[in-house]
Order: sequence, then C-alpha cells, then structure tokens
Amino acid sequence: MSTRELSDEEDLVHCYECGAEIRRSAEICNECGVRQQSAPQPTVGGGVDDTPVEEVETDQGTEYLEEYSVLQWIVGILTGIGTFPIGLIVPAYLFYKASNGTGREQSGLESWTAILFGIIGIVAVEIGGRTAAKVLWGLFVVIVAAGVFVFVGA
Repeated sequence: MSTRELSDEEDLVHCYECGAEIRRSAEICNECGVRQQSAPQPTVGGGVDDTPVEEVETDQGTEYLEEYSVLQWIVGILTGIGTFPIGLIVPAYLFYKASNGTGREQSGLESWTAILFGIIGIVAVEIGGRTAAKVLWGLFVVIVAAGVFVFVGA
C-alpha cells in the first residue's frame, strides 16, 4: 500500500464561510471560527480520490446529535416546551439539521439565532444565513434599547 505525502498547496482549502486558506483536515476555520464540513475519509491508496477504507454506514446512531452543543440542545428543548405547541419547531429544526449533516455548516450565531428567536430566527437563518442572523440581533438590540428608553427615560 503506497502512501503519498500531500504538498502544502494540495493540503490547503478555502473556508466556505470567509474564504481563508485552511488545512484540508481542519474542523474549524482559524479566521472566522466556523466549523467546516467533514474531513475526507482515509483511503486505501492514500489519495483523495481512492476507495475509502470503510464505507459510511447509513445508520448514524446518535453521533449526529454532537453537531450542536449540549447547551444548545437543552435551550432548544426548553424553548420548545415553553412555547408549546409552535415552539416545538425549534428542537425539530435542530434535529433535522443535525440528522442530515448540515448543522455543522451553521455558525454559532446562526444556531443561537434559530434557537432563541424561534420560527422567525429559523426563517431568517435559512433565507439569509449569517447576515440575516446579524440583522435580526441588531433589530432585537434596537427594540430593547427603545423599550428601555421609553420605560426608564419617560
């Protein structure tokens, strides 16, 4: 079985969020902190296009649940219970994103926006991604500041 070393140029890829050059095996971008898609599987010949050592199982068990932190799952479930029945969309959304493997593509800002803003946050993140999440948090800060001004300043 031959193993070949990847040159520095072949070992670098671009972060799909910010475009910075990172190692192919990096799980998280050093520049923006966004989790990258899964690293390539080890191969028989050592090359990227060779046959994988073992085929990926269709039954993932519960490993996909690790795409979100325990805190995110707890807050998501509590949000769902606290805003029952509509709020159950939040943990269902987390489960959906984690089970199809797209939860890792979300930044922490996007995940927490979906969890804490519920349906509005989910729609914003799915339509506009990180930018929409920033806009939604900006609007939230403006509304809270206006409320404080009205109640305290009046």
